[in-house]
Amino acid sequence: MTPRHTIAQERQALRSEAHRAFWAGYLADCEFAALPPAEPEVDPEAPRNEAVELSEGVCAQLRALASDLGVPMRSLLLAAHLRMVATLSGAEDVTTGLVANVRPEVTHGDQVLGLFLNTLPFRQKLLDMSWKALIRQTHDNEIGVMAYRHYPYFQLYVDHHRKPFYETTFNYINFHVYEGLHADIKAEGFRGDIELTNNALAVDCFQRPNQGIGIKIDARSLSASQERRALGYFVAILEAMARNPEASHAGQSFLSDAERHDLLERFNATPSVPAVHPLIHRGFEVRAATHPDDVAVIHEGLALTYGQVNASANRLAHQLLQLGVRPDDQVAICMARCPDQLVALLGILKAGAAYVPMDPQHPQDRLNYMLQDCDPAVLIVQQSMRARFEAGATPVITIDPAESVDRFIQASVDPAAGNPQIPELGASHLAYVIYTSGSTGMPKGVLVEHGNAVNLIEAHIRTCELSEADRVLQLASFGFDNSITEIFPTLQVGGQIVMRPAELLVPDHEFMAFLARHGVTVADLPTSFWHLWTGEMRLGRSMPWETLRLVIVGGEKAELRHLEAWSAAGAPQSIRWINTYGPTEATVYATVFAWDPDQGLPTSEIPIGHPVENSVVRILDGFGQLSPVGVVGEIHLGGVQVARGYHERPELTQSRFIADPYGDASSRLYRTGDLGRWTSAGLVEYVGRNDFQVKIRGHRIEMGKSRPAWRHATPSGRRWSWLARKRVATSGWWRMSPPRRA
Repeated sequence: MTPRHTIAQERQALRSEAHRAFWAGYLADCEFAALPPAEPEVDPEAPRNEAVELSEGVCAQLRALASDLGVPMRSLLLAAHLRMVATLSGAEDVTTGLVANVRPEVTHGDQVLGLFLNTLPFRQKLLDMSWKALIRQTHDNEIGVMAYRHYPYFQLYVDHHRKPFYETTFNYINFHVYEGLHADIKAEGFRGDIELTNNALAVDCFQRPNQGIGIKIDARSLSASQERRALGYFVAILEAMARNPEASHAGQSFLSDAERHDLLERFNATPSVPAVHPLIHRGFEVRAATHPDDVAVIHEGLALTYGQVNASANRLAHQLLQLGVRPDDQVAICMARCPDQLVALLGILKAGAAYVPMDPQHPQDRLNYMLQDCDPAVLIVQQSMRARFEAGATPVITIDPAESVDRFIQASVDPAAGNPQIPELGASHLAYVIYTSGSTGMPKGVLVEHGNAVNLIEAHIRTCELSEADRVLQLASFGFDNSITEIFPTLQVGGQIVMRPAELLVPDHEFMAFLARHGVTVADLPTSFWHLWTGEMRLGRSMPWETLRLVIVGGEKAELRHLEAWSAAGAPQSIRWINTYGPTEATVYATVFAWDPDQGLPTSEIPIGHPVENSVVRILDGFGQLSPVGVVGEIHLGGVQVARGYHERPELTQSRFIADPYGDASSRLYRTGDLGRWTSAGLVEYVGRNDFQVKIRGHRIEMGKSRPAWRHATPSGRRWSWLARKRVATSGWWRMSPPRRA
């Protein structure tokens, strides 16, 4: 018996249709369980190849558990390894490399000299089950794979388009040839290299008769501290198995106390700042009372003062109150961009109601659906848009833009138009309802309360250092919640809102000339808009204007290459650059990253930063446990900015707005569906989505949402496919490709 016999078995496996069919089915849609990025090495001289020997008590419990289940210790340790890989990768469908013995299965085959090993892709889906069930599942899976262990890994790799299946390996060493070699090695001895691999993380488990179980980890792509943590996870998993094998593995955390402190406390150590004003319009009213003659808004040659805007909004508020509007009522508003739009928002808020913005640029079907869904107490529209909505039981207030100037002047001298007093109106009442895309194919209304928005407004003022000297660009449609940070913080500090003319849509020469002409100091831009701007700057066009001191981006992932272009193209270092992140359900944005040019560019990705005041970030794995630093998980947002929920969608609200398992009894989290990870510096990096949602120019687009529209517009019986892709020529703007016949 020689190694040639093993080669013959390998060739026979290559010719076997059964082997090929097994591996094709076993590895179909296999996901790569990626390890976290390497952290900066704190101590380059730190020892590597960490090893440990389990205590005799734990070893005895594990042996008894394996015996009770009728499985070898190898299967138990392999199950622990899979759980460790799941912890390190954030994956539930885990594939690792299993070092398998392919020695000849004949008498004295174990005495034939040679390295008879094949490292197999070992795949297992870790469902929510007990430790015992997980070990049995692993054992059954192992038996199934071993029947096909002679199929060479290299052929699987070639069949997989030369893409790796794993970057971790598990090797169980229990051969007689090692007995004499390692007879007197204690725990320190496990640092010796028995099996060297090129994999990012290799785990060797040792067991010898009458001795303990040893574990050695060689993490070539991780730092020494990460290697130690990985070994700690493995030991904690085995101890949990031994302690209570009937418990669910999914309901347990294996992080150290120090890690939990970082994730729960240190990284979320934001100031707890009480609100200055309980209502989002109260700061504006205070400013209007003390500085009525200061300019509040500028639009196409028209400059309106705080006193004029406040008085006009009061008149509308009193009119709404006469119509019976009460706190938590919803008032829909459909108006084109103009100062009347701003007045309407303030008037609705002053009357105690929540405004529901309806962008007239949206399709009529969407507007009709929103109007029916929110069932407003009142509808406010411009005169030119009145015909778009059917007459019904809902009262309608019509505004004629041609009369705006006279109305503002008249309102400013009307003594009856004082600030309405609504004693029962408080922070827990609705401020606005913004409709976003949804997985159901229909938009859903997000219910945002005054207390949610007030925290954002005051945090935004402090983050951006806003003052009465600022002129803030009002770029976003009022149907986007980004308009909140453009309008209300500016009015609270006494700044001036500069409304973008409707025709200025791209950062070209005309756009920059407009901003320079009005001396804009702060611009809050969609990320894709800023990407396009940096593309213009590369070509020496659309350079920043002198008065600009702050650029804020948000709504999509900011790409590092564009920040590099921003810096290389000569953007003055005096211009602060801030990246924000957050969905409507967490009130505009919940994390912030302020780039410091003196610190250089980020090394890999632009972080989305740290939580804003009175907010928390939890990154959880698929089992609801805290993801370790560097490991990708779903971003959950908590704190006072978490919205009330979805309008008339109790099931969806219950599934997306959940209790915070790490907070007090009243704490809630919003499940964003976004994937991210913590860095060792306590910043969050955005990675992507866990579903098929895409962002196109700031719009949430559910790919399934297009299906009903195309079905309605095309003959029955046809099947179509959709693709969202980037157009390189437009520097990162997305577009929907035309539907294609499937």
